[in-house]
Amino acid sequence: IKILLPKMMVDQTAPKQLHREALASARLDHPNVVTIYDYGTLPSGAGYLVMKLLKGYPLSKRLRIQKQLSFELIFNIMFQICYAMDTAHRAGIVHCDLKPENIFLEEDQEEFVQILDFGIAKLSEHLAGTTLSGTILGTPLYMSPEQLESREVDFHTDIYSLGVILYEMLTGQLPFFGKTPSAIARQHLLNPVVLPSKLRQTITPKLEACVLTALSKTCEARQQSALQLMNELKEAAQELALAGKLDLDDIPQMTRSSGRFKLSTYVNETILESSDLLVQTKASMVTDSFSQAITESGIAINTEKWSNKPVETYEPCKNDDQLVLIVDDEVGILLLLQEVIESLGCRTMTAKDGLGALNLVRQIIPDLIISDITMPDVDGYKLWDILQAEREWRKIPFIFLSARTQRQDKLQALAQGVEDYWTKPFDITEIELRLKHILKRIRQMKFLENKG
Repeated sequence: IKILLPKMMVDQTAPKQLHREALASARLDHPNVVTIYDYGTLPSGAGYLVMKLLKGYPLSKRLRIQKQLSFELIFNIMFQICYAMDTAHRAGIVHCDLKPENIFLEEDQEEFVQILDFGIAKLSEHLAGTTLSGTILGTPLYMSPEQLESREVDFHTDIYSLGVILYEMLTGQLPFFGKTPSAIARQHLLNPVVLPSKLRQTITPKLEACVLTALSKTCEARQQSALQLMNELKEAAQELALAGKLDLDDIPQMTRSSGRFKLSTYVNETILESSDLLVQTKASMVTDSFSQAITESGIAINTEKWSNKPVETYEPCKNDDQLVLIVDDEVGILLLLQEVIESLGCRTMTAKDGLGALNLVRQIIPDLIISDITMPDVDGYKLWDILQAEREWRKIPFIFLSARTQRQDKLQALAQGVEDYWTKPFDITEIELRLKHILKRIRQMKFLENKG
């Protein structure tokens, strides 16, 4: 439920934006646009919106975690946005504020992209010939040249914003950035963009041309519809596939009738969420005692994928005896690390805070713990201290994960005896190599202990 604070009601801009958001969403019945169920005014005079409850995280979080997204995920996201915006544009609606914060990735739905916040959307028949009260509304980093000059806007504005988002997902950086809004605006208006292929060499000519066209300074030079942008992206995907840089089977096929997509390229297995924990493990590796303990603790376990598979037919990888506990309050990081660790053949458990991690460790001792530092209640440092106080737990290898990049923070953590210290955003390739080395050493130590 979105409610305007009383102090926001003094300025008539906020209520108008709320009303505009309700109108825009009401005119769109699309699986990739968040549903508005109700709109009105409370007895206090404050306006409110009732919308669909979403579970997941914005694209902006994913981009903070991973600098450059995979081609499969990029196309998956872009196809959905383009399809939704084509529907909006045909209905005479221009979003005017497309940015990663307003693109929500759902964890557990096939239609996993949800476009949010049509609060400054332009409704053609209501706002034709205006520039939204003559003000610059939107986010400068993603705004079109015509927005920055307070000129008339139409669907071309959204095409430009999509070009910025596409550039960022491909290269890991924005096409234009600066210390002040005016510096950013000047670059959008005057500066040429650095070629995406200079920042990511695997970008093919068709994909680069698609990005540069969307980022054209003039409306006429951009794609003339979101559908055209989507079709150009499809051609680029085919070019990448021919070059062996992309598997088309990993990109969900889009149909005009349903608009449904699968998140299979991002999350390979179903994740069930309990009140404060996310746990995932292969059924064939769960002992009777562990199953009973987990059941009693109320933690959900994903066993559906292997429930019909006889245990004797399962051929374990060399790391299958290793269990890694990941602790972070950001779901995106949990999923990303889970994907990397399980690709190495290990099992994973995940918790959203230190308290949840301790509940798991009491049930089964993992071979490795990777924990964020900044978390509610029991943070990473407290979790480490508690583990060190118990003789049975102090031997568990421990890795700190943090957005704190200062050398002093890293040295302070390493001085306490932790295995490693990773800073966000991290490079997936580097993390994978570090993990391989650490897991190999853990296996060797366990072998020597058992032998001794």
